[in-house]
Amino acid sequence: MRTTTYVHAVNRAQRRAAERRAGKARATAARPTASSPQAAQPRAVVLASPPDAAPVADELDALLRVRRAAQRRAAAERELSEAMREARDAGVSFGRIGSAVGVSAQAVRQRLLRAPD
Repeated sequence: MRTTTYVHAVNRAQRRAAERRAGKARATAARPTASSPQAAQPRAVVLASPPDAAPVADELDALLRVRRAAQRRAAAERELSEAMREARDAGVSFGRIGSAVGVSAQAVRQRLLRAPD
């Protein structure tokens, strides 16, 4: 098993080295030299936004929604813990609190015995 893993690692390393060499060869071949017609042409500066700018905005909106949902969830978790503590202080059993929440009595015990939020 170790021999197989070692062979795979060597093959992978050799493959990556070959890919790097091939990438450098392509990059060198693509560069215009001073005598080539491409070297005489001025380079254009692109000021327009990239074609995928809209997906970036959509991604940021989606991440913002995720962040807000996480904040609401954290607030709800704190409220639930507080309500469980109040119910426990009122003498309600762990089992009945768990039934109301949809979890086991052990889950309620563990939640209430954790460090306070």
